Amino acid sequence: MFVAARHGDMTTIRRLISRMHTLVTIEYNYTPPIHFAVREGHRETAEFLLDNGASRACDFSAKGDATGAGTTATTAFTRSARIGAGLHAPGA
Repeated sequence: MFVAARHGDMTTIRRLISRMHTLVTIEYNYTPPIHFAVREGHRETAEFLLDNGASRACDFSAKGDATGAGTTATTAFTRSARIGAGLHAPGA
């Protein structure tokens, strides 16, 4: 799911979601698939994930450790969220 979201591979994403809808909300290193789609500029993929239950919100504040990994993840997601801010809200 993460590789497909990163590459905007809608065929694979649709196939995976049809088999297991909860894949929309899984996380890798506290990062959901929508993050990868937005980060790589795949608007259609991000909109599809939103329409299928992905969340716009992500809280990394409690996930960091002494290495600052949580801060880095928060910064990356915040930047990606700004890029994707133009995406329509579900139901809008």
